[in-house]
This record gives sequence, structure tokens and C-alpha cells, in this order.
Amino acid sequence: MKLTNKHIYIIVLALWLLSSSITYAQTQRLSKATSRALNNYIQYSNEVVYAVNIMYADFIELNMQFDDFVEGRADRIVYTKQNVLTNYDYFPVYPRELFNEIYNDNIYIPYKERGEPLKQVSKIVGVLDEIEAARATLNKYILSEEYRKDSILAKGYKVLRRVEVLYYDMFTLQEKLHWSLRTIIGQYVHPQIDSVFLNLIRELQPLISQSKIVIKAIRSKDTSSSLSYNRAKLAELIRALETKKEKLFSGIESDPKSLKSPQRRFDNILKKSKNILGVAQQYISSPKYQGLLHEPSYYYYNAALLPEYNRYGDGMVTLFNKMIDNSSIYWLRDHEMPFLFEVIYPDVPAYADEKIDSLPDAEDLIKKLMLERAKEDSLMKLRLDSIAKAKQDSLRADSIAQAKKNNPEVGDPSLNGFATNNLIFVLDISSSMNEADKLPLLKEAM
Repeated sequence: MKLTNKHIYIIVLALWLLSSSITYAQTQRLSKATSRALNNYIQYSNEVVYAVNIMYADFIELNMQFDDFVEGRADRIVYTKQNVLTNYDYFPVYPRELFNEIYNDNIYIPYKERGEPLKQVSKIVGVLDEIEAARATLNKYILSEEYRKDSILAKGYKVLRRVEVLYYDMFTLQEKLHWSLRTIIGQYVHPQIDSVFLNLIRELQPLISQSKIVIKAIRSKDTSSSLSYNRAKLAELIRALETKKEKLFSGIESDPKSLKSPQRRFDNILKKSKNILGVAQQYISSPKYQGLLHEPSYYYYNAALLPEYNRYGDGMVTLFNKMIDNSSIYWLRDHEMPFLFEVIYPDVPAYADEKIDSLPDAEDLIKKLMLERAKEDSLMKLRLDSIAKAKQDSLRADSIAQAKKNNPEVGDPSLNGFATNNLIFVLDISSSMNEADKLPLLKEAM
């Protein structure tokens, strides 16, 4: 077909529009409204974790009293259910009010991206409600003295067992929610509103993430060489930040005596990360908490590590989030982690077969869910590509038909005279490909 000036103009215009749309997609800047909308999820979920960590004390105390009662060391159980979710001493703004902000600002998140985080936070709400309902059930069980008709407290331990699962669920949902939010915010370019603070937060983010990796490894009872590697990587990040400190704070005016001082918060974050480093080394070399009711990892996670990370110890994530809030940058806050709760059963024949380690490991659950999600995303992309190709083929067919109609003298397009195209696919089937998101996914895609 002979190209006229009109055809050339249309082709150039189409190419320009295509390149413009691609450039826009790759350079779309994160707005204040979108940043706030995404951080609403983190703020709410962190308040929920704070709430269930307060409630955790009730379940620990009741578990001990249950054991004493069943084993004959006590003749009564005492429990006073404290108001948590609407206690102004804990929450100047109640979690349920923060949840409303998620809905109000959700309009600023791209429509196609809203579903996943909203689904995850809705599940978080469900877990919170069920943990609170468990407290209410136990409160009634004890105040009505129903437990006296239950010599081995079967109902009480059944509720605690369910609470154990719910704390695992809360941990998993926090991870999935933050993963979804980071995926969304990663599609944007951060505006250079305050480049000095932006650079500071960017440098601190890997330290926060690596500290979390070390904590989660100990939580999952990891004693392999990977923990030593991740600890060494954390130590390397700490040294790098100490070396860069003077340069990072060049141009930032701050009073070191102020609680809001970025230098003071930076120093405290480094201090917290060093404490985590020390705890990890102790866990690797000569772990304490031996011979207790739980394995050492349980106590290391709950008692030694979370205070360095979470709010109640003014941990590193709290300090990091405050630095974000007190600057003018748009950045995703980080999330806190809930306690690990495991039921201890009394030493009586009725509970001899109870296995406190029968729950699946949360880390394995998260990994499995992430792999499933990656596989779903890949298959969805293949389906979308297939649909797009079908549309493209249809448009091409229409274009050829129109061209034949406008230029009957040209005839049908043909591949006569062209060489044969041979496609060769080389697949890696080594053992390193033996994971759900590798060789099986590749086979399915092929």
C-alpha cells in the first residue's frame, strides 16, 4: 500500500500519543491525597495491632489461671474485662473512626488498586472483632461461674486455642496489607518536595526492612545460616548509616534536645537496630529462656525484639513513622507486629495429646500466599495479553480489509518470498527452578 502524507501524519500522531501515555504512566507523581489514603490503612492497622497487643495480657493471665485451676493450685478464676477499643487513655482517636477515614479517602487510590488493601483491612477488622468477642465470652464464662461446671475448662481452652490462631492471622494480614500498599505506591514517582528529608527516609527504609526480616526469622525459630547472613546485612546497613550521618543531615536544621528532632530520632533508630542486632547474636550463639514453657524464640520475639520495634517500646518503626509525619514528604509508613500467642495446656491426661506447635508456621503461610498471588498475577497478565492480542488482531484485520477496499489493485497481503520463522524455547529445569513461581508457572505460561 502506498503511503500518502495523510497516512504518515496519522502514524506519527499515533506514535506520539502512545509514547506520551507510556511516559505519563512511568512518571506519574504521588499526590498528597493518594499518600494520605494509603497511609490511612497503615495507621488503622497499627492501631489494631496496638489494641490486640494490650488484649494479649488478658489471654496470658487467663491461660496461667486456667492451668492453676485444672491442676489444683487454685480454687477460683478472677477476670475483669477492661475496655480497650474505646478507652481514651489508649486511643485519643478510636480505631473505628480511623476506619471511616479509609473509606472517605479511598477515592484518591486508583480504582483498580482499591480492592486488595480494602479486602485485607476488612479481614483485619474481622480478626479484631473476633479477638474482642473472645474476651467477652471468657468474661461471661468466668463471671457466671460457668467454668466451675467444666472441670477441665474445655470451653475456656477452646476459646484460647481460637485466639492463638487469630494472633497468627493478624500477623499474616499485616504482612499482606503492607505488601499490597507498597505495590501500589511503587507505581508512583515521589515528588521532590523536600529532597533532604526524602533522602533521609530513603536511607532509613532498608534498615527498617532488614530489622523486620531478622525479627521475623527469630519468630519463625530460624537457626540456619540465613539468620546469620541477615544479621550481618543488618550490621552492614548500620555501619553505612553511621558513616553517612553527617552528610544526610547537611541542610537539616534541628534542635538535638527536641523530642521531634530528626537527628535524635535517627540516633534512636540506630540504637534500636543495634539492640535487635545484639538480641539476634545472643539467639544464635547462646540463647537464654531455656527450659521454659515455650521455646526460646517465643520469648525473644515477644519480650526482647518487639519492644525495640513496636510503639509500646517507642521502637524504631514508631520513630520512623513520626519522622515521615513531621516532614513534608510523601512516603508509606511501616507497620507494627502483633504478639505471638501460644496456649499452654495443663499437665492432665485430658490434654496430653495437645500439640502447641501444631499450627502452621506463619512465615510459610505468607510465602505460600505470596507465591500464589504472584502466580495469579502472572496468569492474569497472560490472559490480558491474550485479550489485547485478539483485539489487536481484530483491528489489524479490519485495517487490512479497509485497505483492500480502498486499494483493490494491491491484492491480498502475502508472506511469499519471506524466510520461515523458527522459534526455539530453552527451558531451565535445574533444581533452583523447583518452586511454585518458577518452573511450574513457566510450564503453564508456555
